[in-house]
Amino acid sequence: MDTELISGWLSSYSIRTVKSYKRNIHEFLLYCEKNAIDINNASYEQINKYKEECKKGLSVASVANRICTISSYYDYLECVGVLKNNPVRLIEKTDLKVIPYSTTPFLDAKSIKSILDAIDIDTVSGSRDNAILILMFFNGIKASVVLTLKFKHFIEKFDGDYLSITKKDGFKEEIQLSSYFTSALDDYLLQDCRDILSEDSYVFVRSHVDMNGEKSPEEAREQKPLTSRAFAMNLAGYAKSAGVSGVSLRAIHQSSAYYQYRFGKSDDDIRYFMNHTKTISTRRFIRQCEKRDEKVKDEKSVIE
Repeated sequence: MDTELISGWLSSYSIRTVKSYKRNIHEFLLYCEKNAIDINNASYEQINKYKEECKKGLSVASVANRICTISSYYDYLECVGVLKNNPVRLIEKTDLKVIPYSTTPFLDAKSIKSILDAIDIDTVSGSRDNAILILMFFNGIKASVVLTLKFKHFIEKFDGDYLSITKKDGFKEEIQLSSYFTSALDDYLLQDCRDILSEDSYVFVRSHVDMNGEKSPEEAREQKPLTSRAFAMNLAGYAKSAGVSGVSLRAIHQSSAYYQYRFGKSDDDIRYFMNHTKTISTRRFIRQCEKRDEKVKDEKSVIE
């Protein structure tokens, strides 16, 4: 296999896609070597036979992913003049249809406000969950990231407060925090009875109380972070009290992306807020946002 061709083909893809494509093309290469096939010039019949072989031991989604990888590689070979036609276009793909992921329902800002209003912020757990939900929705940060934040991740600057997080590609990014969140965080920390706080202390910890409603000193010192499961259960309770259905951590995150979209964020920003979730592709998400806006516009015109 020509490593330069492979490098050129993968150069325009994300880290995650490159990892997947490398694995798939390696499996196809092994098959080609075993059957004396030139990987850069495989015929329709040879690729179709490979597809049938894969179907014997892999799921439909995995087979579809492998064929998609090969097609992408051959598209590139066609573009650079190595091939005249991509043979994968002739492959029958009706048997590779994958059941689409269900689309997470949108939660509008009004629904989020109803949930926030249902939280009792006069309790330690309530003020904590209130701050977490505000950070998730207004800054588009996933619960798994929020719940593992430490005080060292917060930075004070002359123009406001920032949060430093490490993205999946290893780069650090500073996100400016809204005064709405910093106020909610202050309310939580005022009720938090931990005696010792350091830069390495988790911000959002479990609230352990005894029968008298007082936090035991041993558990207060333990400072274990709140788990995603525990927060999801709390969130479900708040949503039920507010009369809002379809609420989940994923729904909150996707609603945050829609919120950012409405405020004119670029596609790249939306892609970051979506964090490449498997529930829905970014492109399809943007289309749904546009359709939703068109629907609202049409409804307003009918009323007028």
